[in-house]
Amino acid sequence: MTSRPQLTALILGQALGDSLGLPAEGLSRERIARLGWAGNWRQRLFFGKGFVSDDTEHLVLVANALLQSSDAAGFQQRLASGLRCWFLRLPAGIGFATLRACLKLCLGVSPTRSGVRSQGNGPAMRATLLGAVFADDAAKRRDYVLASTRITHNDPAADTGAMAIAEAAAALVKGETEDTLLLRLAQLGPDDPVWQERLKILRQGRTEGWDLQGYCRATGCENGVSGWIHATVPVALYGLLSARDFKSGLSAVLDCGGDTDTVGAIAGALLALRFGEAALPAEDLKALIEFPAGEAHLRDLAAALASEGPAPRLGLKALLYLPRQILFIAIVLTHGLMRPFLALKPRAQP
Repeated sequence: MTSRPQLTALILGQALGDSLGLPAEGLSRERIARLGWAGNWRQRLFFGKGFVSDDTEHLVLVANALLQSSDAAGFQQRLASGLRCWFLRLPAGIGFATLRACLKLCLGVSPTRSGVRSQGNGPAMRATLLGAVFADDAAKRRDYVLASTRITHNDPAADTGAMAIAEAAAALVKGETEDTLLLRLAQLGPDDPVWQERLKILRQGRTEGWDLQGYCRATGCENGVSGWIHATVPVALYGLLSARDFKSGLSAVLDCGGDTDTVGAIAGALLALRFGEAALPAEDLKALIEFPAGEAHLRDLAAALASEGPAPRLGLKALLYLPRQILFIAIVLTHGLMRPFLALKPRAQP
């Protein structure tokens, strides 16, 4: 069984990667460097404080669905119900595929048929926790990952990308070697030439000792990681395998630019599993002002998953979700309006 420290590290690591990457979402590597943010990641969305985006919110929905169900079918129904409620809370920055799928769910379409044809990376951000929870059961791991994926995405590439992240999380929980993980990854998407090519380049890069930027150059992601699952997932995996520690590993991933909150969230979860909770920067966790499901609630979710106990309840605090979303949207819009002016700022000299 996956331990409480492992689950705590994963959940907090995903929240950190998400919140640190959020202010840079959509910026190129060049613009991030020009701002002086490259290699200098800290909470900066709102006066030195940070919020999480949908990448962590979906992780919380997955955790709750796991705690409220006993099989993959029940999990899918619970997760779909959670996604409906989440969608009605006016989430900011929702992906187009997830938006369409949630609209279908709200119109009464079954979660077995609500997914849309998309290769977006939404399913991968939900797969980190599933891989860890079912690290010792490959069949369940696959069933739950596919149940999660197909609520919103029904493209085979989405299945492959989500399963790759789940396999990485499972390998980290079990302490397996890089070679074992690469063998598992090679078995995914046998009829997907793009995935197999990305994996081939990943192996070459690891053999030749490339850094993450070398891998990005070889795969056309040198100036930003797109929201395409075959871009996000390999970069997160390469960042994991090439990292020396949590902070520098996450920094290297965020330095790439592009869809920084999602690739940061996925990499943050995996890096935290690899290096442990003690490696997470305490100052950045402290600066995360998320509510009502803040750090304490995330820790309670990890404890409940580890003990297979009841899901922790927010009670009256749940009433804060809508005000939180309104505040979050206002902050994100303000930040977005200011970014063009920030990007003109000369790079800070050492």
